[in-house]
Amino acid sequence: MSLLTEQSDNFKSLADELLASSKLPQILEKYGQVRFVGSYAAELMMHGDIDIHILRDKEFSRQETLDMFNEIVASTKFNSYYIGDWNDSNAHPEFPYGYYIGLNTRIGEIKWKIDIWFLSIAEQERFDRKNMDVTKIALSDEQREAILTFKKYRQENNIKISGQEIYEMVIKNGITKVSPGSIPPPGGVQYPFSAA
Repeated sequence: MSLLTEQSDNFKSLADELLASSKLPQILEKYGQVRFVGSYAAELMMHGDIDIHILRDKEFSRQETLDMFNEIVASTKFNSYYIGDWNDSNAHPEFPYGYYIGLNTRIGEIKWKIDIWFLSIAEQERFDRKNMDVTKIALSDEQREAILTFKKYRQENNIKISGQEIYEMVIKNGITKVSPGSIPPPGGVQYPFSAA
């Protein structure tokens, strides 16, 4: 097991402890199907970030989301709480359309962020067609190591690149090494990653 894999496993264990102690999954399951996504679900964590989608057939209303937000605030002990409506003005293509609740806390030296999206099943299906779901791909050891390497490098160098872009660079484009002169992604931004 590599050092990066050990670090990722440690973040996953800490995330499990945070979710268990906060009882957040038990609160959320009252409102719909709880689906963990992203790096937590794929066991590719390199920082304190947990992504959760709450799914049901019917779209969530603004008032329902506010009620859920109030229950989360009353029942948990995070340092900050955010609520957002990304149904009509979603300027971020990596986000789904829906209502959003964000939670932040710090445990020891680690900052934790939990992103919760309240989505209809139809919106989740649309989102899945548009975005690569890394949890459904059998990654090789080399691909996993490359993803973790890029995530660590991104964090250490404050590079603005999403996890989704990293997954696509590794899985679709075969980029596995950190080096100057990489293939630029859409938009023409140059990242210091290149194919082996």
